[in-house]
This record gives sequence, structure tokens and C-alpha cells, in this order.
Amino acid sequence: MTVVVWDCETETRLPRGDAAERELAMQRSQVTVLCCLVFDSDDALVPGNWEQARRTALSYTFWRDVDPHGKGPFEGALALFDEADAIVAYNGFGFDLRVMSKYYGLSKDARHRRLQHRLKLLDPMVRIAQALDVRFPGLDDLLKHNGLGGKTSNGLEAIKMWEEGRREELEEYCAADVEGLAELVFLPRLKVWGCGTLPNEVHGVAAFLRARRALAPLPPRRDDWTLVETGAEEWVEVGAVGAVGAVPRAG
Repeated sequence: MTVVVWDCETETRLPRGDAAERELAMQRSQVTVLCCLVFDSDDALVPGNWEQARRTALSYTFWRDVDPHGKGPFEGALALFDEADAIVAYNGFGFDLRVMSKYYGLSKDARHRRLQHRLKLLDPMVRIAQALDVRFPGLDDLLKHNGLGGKTSNGLEAIKMWEEGRREELEEYCAADVEGLAELVFLPRLKVWGCGTLPNEVHGVAAFLRARRALAPLPPRRDDWTLVETGAEEWVEVGAVGAVGAVPRAG
């Protein structure tokens, strides 16, 4: 299993203030580039294991105008999300997955796929804000406060990069954000303003993975019984998994 840390950039500036206008703008705005780092889950299970995990991580870049397989420009990224144990995006709930929603499609299967990705999303911005009871902290401030450099540019400049065809610069900026975020979620403890530090259980990918695995459903055993829907608005109890000759009966 894997962990995917990712970020994307868009072509338009989102309006501030009115929530409905901002939501409409996100629905219309096209993603220009998506970058991600893919880690082995076993490496990510160890807080502070950044250097080892980074050595074996794989990097990917997906462009809006590059669709080699004819399945959509970001299908490759969505396939990485499908296979992942967890995906990580800063403000992923409020921005990245929202602007990406248009690339999933409208079918029932597409909606289910997007839901599954949301369920395994770690959004450090939301978790840190909830823990400290503050407004959403900026990634740049967190990176600087923890000695991880900081962002190399900003979203408004990224729009200009796309408009002016500065693709290499745009990719470097997006990939740098992913790199900084990945290193942040590997930290055993996160330095925050005026409050000392937060444990990995708040912001970190290791704790997130352990929690997901602990809550995962157990595989069925031969002596388990289960309930199945008959299609006639009633349920019946069926025999043990794998049992020979088990006869369903009314439940």
C-alpha cells in the first residue's frame, strides 16, 4: 500500500467573501497541473522516517493538456488515489478535492470513487486548526516555523506562470509545495505558535495510517454469520461463511 501526498494549481483566482460565488468559481476553474509524491506505507508508519521514506518515493506530474491514454488528463492521479492507503493534501477538503471533482465524472461509480478518496484524505490544515481552535493556518507559516524553508511562490503567481507558458517553473513550484507538505506530515512533533508542539497524532501521516488500519473491517471468518438484503424490503440471516449446506432462515 502507498501514501500519496499531492497538490494542484488552477487557472483562475477564486473570489473571497461570498461562499456561493467561490463554490461556483471552483466548479468552473480548471486544474493546470497536479504533482504528487508516492511513499511506501510501511515507511510512512514511522514518525520522523523522512529521509528513508523520501529515498524510495516516486514523483509524478500531471498536466491539464496532456492525456496520453484518452481517459482524462488526471486519471493517472485518480488511479494513484485508488491504490493508496491514504492521501494527503493541505486544504484538500476545502480546495484541492473540490476543484478536482469535475474530473471524476457524474456516474454513481464516479461519485462513490470520490467519496472513497475523501474518506482516506488527511488534511493537516483542518486538523491543526481544530486542535488549536484557530483560523486555518497557512502552509508557508508552518513550514518556516518548523525549519522547512517555506513556499517558493504563491497561487496567484502560479496562474501567471500558466498563462505565460512558464511550465517548468510552475511544476517546480507545485512539486516544492508537495515536498514541504510531505516532510511536514512526517515530523514526530509540529512546532506551533505560542503552544509548544503538537504530536504526530494531530497532523501526522503515521498516526493517520495507524488509525485507518485499526478501524478497517476484519476479513470474514468461516464461522461468521451475516445479514443480506433480499430485495423484498426484508433481511435474512445466512449461514457461516464458506459453510456447506447452510440454509438461510428468516431473520
